[in-house]
Amino acid sequence: MKQLFFTIGMIIPLLVFAHGKEDHSGKKAEKAENQKGQQMHQKIDQTGQMKKLQIETINKNYQINVKGIFKQKCIDCHGVPEKYPWYYKVPGIKQIMDHDIQEAQEHLDMSNDFPFGGHGTPLSDLKELRKTVKKSSMPPLQYWIFHPGSRLNDKNKEIILQWIDQSINRLSQ
Repeated sequence: MKQLFFTIGMIIPLLVFAHGKEDHSGKKAEKAENQKGQQMHQKIDQTGQMKKLQIETINKNYQINVKGIFKQKCIDCHGVPEKYPWYYKVPGIKQIMDHDIQEAQEHLDMSNDFPFGGHGTPLSDLKELRKTVKKSSMPPLQYWIFHPGSRLNDKNKEIILQWIDQSINRLSQ
């Protein structure tokens, strides 16, 4: 009888506290998945850091090579103008200009260096900018008729396109 109580006394704790036929492969897989997830987050963080460094380099090149051109040719609509023309105060014209500036900035806002504000990603902004420069589609006709010096010359285009192509290559890596 003592032996029976002893055996039952040993079996009950084993049944209560033992794992029985519990499958641990799922836990091992879960642990491996968690480690994989952590590694992926590290890669994403590293990729984010790399992208941040690429953007900083692109912006530095922008400030050195392109910003001056955009300041002369584009900022009146795609940024904050330093000085409005005398006719800006004329009723009706002021509202038209304000609307045009607001619309231009919604597409591409160059007020705060690169990456530009607006509705695109840095890469999509660069691609659209490349098309615009190649087509000479900016500024719009109604603007450059009254501002003949606002169009990009061939040297401006070359500098801008070189910066854009280098920047797209950096962001595409």
